[in-house]
Amino acid sequence: MIKNAKGITTKYIEQFIDDSEYYSYEDLHELAAQLVLKDTHKTTPTVEIDGDSWGGQIFCKFTSKVDGIPNVETTDFYGSCSVCDTLEAVYEHDNIKNDLATMVLHIIQSMSEQLESEE
Repeated sequence: MIKNAKGITTKYIEQFIDDSEYYSYEDLHELAAQLVLKDTHKTTPTVEIDGDSWGGQIFCKFTSKVDGIPNVETTDFYGSCSVCDTLEAVYEHDNIKNDLATMVLHIIQSMSEQLESEE
């Protein structure tokens, strides 16, 4: 378990989201890393996009800075473009900050599950 992830909530994550900024999937993955991986991993991901204009996946890899701790990889699926679909829908509604925080929380949970399975 990532110690920094324990007890983290969307309300806490919302403090780090700027309403006036437009976030990409990569931005959300990087924010998740800054919140919970900063002590053990580089927080700027290596990004790989596997897809085309009809859809695909975005892979973000966070490289470990500590021997014995594995790298962490996160992924998101997208529809017609890498800023459309889920993200586009988030920005069309009133609760943007909470929706973005929920996406970040899911990324953090994925990171935590990966590291738990390595222990």
